Amino acid sequence: MTVEKIDIWADLSYGVLLAIGIGSMMLSNNNMAAVTFGLGVLFAYGVHVAWRMAHFNDSIEDRVETQVEESVTEAMEGTVEDQIEGVVEEQIEESIEENLSQ
Repeated sequence: MTVEKIDIWADLSYGVLLAIGIGSMMLSNNNMAAVTFGLGVLFAYGVHVAWRMAHFNDSIEDRVETQVEESVTEAMEGTVEDQIEGVVEEQIEESIEENLSQ
């Protein structure tokens, strides 16, 4: 099984357990076993979400960092090239005008 399939099955099983836990809490008339089961599933899901956030945090940071570097590089290359072309053209025109006037 791939990691994606395992994640899907884990999420589906948590969803089913949460539905069962919430349903049993609603239908049990404050039966302590049902309340305990429902709260246990809810806390387990919280742990699962925290684990998943920590697990995928590094990969998300790497992707964002790469995208930011690419966009900044593209923006800076275009801006710097435009500025250099403008300055060089002005200097060449001034230099030609000075040489012709002498």
